[in-house]
Formats: sequence, C-alpha cells, structure tokens
Amino acid sequence: LNMQLAVVAIEDKRFYEHQCVDWITTVKAFANMFLGDETVGGSSITQQLVKNTFGNPSVTVQRKLLEIFQATQMEKTYNKHTILEYYLNIIYLGQNCNGIKAAAETYYGKEVECLTAAECASIIGITNSPTWFDPYQNPENNEKRKEDILWAMNKYGWLTDEEYEEALAQELVLKNG
Repeated sequence: LNMQLAVVAIEDKRFYEHQCVDWITTVKAFANMFLGDETVGGSSITQQLVKNTFGNPSVTVQRKLLEIFQATQMEKTYNKHTILEYYLNIIYLGQNCNGIKAAAETYYGKEVECLTAAECASIIGITNSPTWFDPYQNPENNEKRKEDILWAMNKYGWLTDEEYEEALAQELVLKNG
C-alpha cells in the first residue's frame, strides 16, 4: 500500500478523483509547452502508462492529444487499481529495473510488500530521473526526493505525523552499498 500511496502522492495526487486526465496539470503542461518550458509534466498516471506502453517520447500537441484519447479508453476498460498495478510493474527505476519488484530486490533485497514507507518513497523517487535520483550513484538526491514524497504522503493524510517522523528518521540500507 505504501508503494501505491507514494507514487500517487508524487506523480498524480488526484489520481483517484479524475477520469484519466488531470485537467489542471494538463493545462499547465500545455502552457509550459507553448512557452518552451518542458520541466513541468502534466500527465496522469494513466497517461504515463499509455506513454510507457506505446513508447512515443515526442513532446508534441498531437502526441498529448492521442495520449489523452488512449488514456480515456484505458480507464473505460480498467479500474484505477489495475491501472496503478500495470504502471508500477513497467516503470523504469534505474539499475536496469523495470517495475517495483525488480527495484525492491535490487535496492533493498526485499519483496515489495516488506518495504517500509521510506524505502517505497526512495524507490518511487527514482522515476522522475533514474540517474539523478539513483540511490547508489546520487544518494543525496534520492534522499531529498524521498523526503519530498514522504512529506506529500503526510500532507494528504496517508501517513500520520508519527509514521512520517519515523520514516524520515529511518536509515536506509541499500543491498549493495
């Protein structure tokens, strides 16, 4: 559960509320695209699943519109739980890891269900930039991203204040280092 909450907290906080597209972030992303700033993403988890599944990395209005259409079709076919499960099983998490199962083993030598909230946040933090947030290569960057995710999980009520403080205090021990 912590893994799902971590990804929703940092990637698509309104995932359970919107119908496949978070129009607030999508409008911001379109505005940024026209202003030449590609740093702010606007894709929902469903849209990211579509992009990762069909592999069109171009940043164009046409691709975004097609992605929205495909995401709409996907949400007509699958429920949110299934979409999130598919997404978590295909995302790239550095160190040649596709999906959270491979990442949990690679980074912590554990099964996903045995990970702590801090470990989940550390792994999910990698998605944004797998090299920059790699806990082996850039532990300081991963630590900061992990803290941001834990903060968001606490802010949205998915971690109590006590759980949040405990997760922040946990010293993460990587499998190979």
